[in-house]
Amino acid sequence: MINELKDRVETQLVHAHYEAGAAIKAGASEADLKPIQDDIRHAQWRWDHVTASHGIAMHNPEEALRVLGAAIDLSADAGVKLTRLLSNIGLDMDKLEAEKANFSKTVLRNWDNEAKERESKLNK
Repeated sequence: MINELKDRVETQLVHAHYEAGAAIKAGASEADLKPIQDDIRHAQWRWDHVTASHGIAMHNPEEALRVLGAAIDLSADAGVKLTRLLSNIGLDMDKLEAEKANFSKTVLRNWDNEAKERESKLNK
């Protein structure tokens, strides 16, 4: 259960970080971003605490669950705030979709090819 929650928090935090980056690129003000970045930061601290505390899951699982629950709430709050902010700023969705498609076709394909090449060298 604890590992599942850690993974959920991590996923939400990754999304929040990328969406905050998109908001910055779209011209969001520091004042608009501050409460969002605070939520992300506080969720990240809680995730870090549980992940790096070497045994909290075994020695005090209730505390680990409580801290991860708070991290999920904070990262979800950041996500909701980012959705509202990004919808108010307005994004060029056609451009973003094109960038995503290009990333998938070029960068991801290259990563896969590089990984296969590395793995083939390891198997020799």
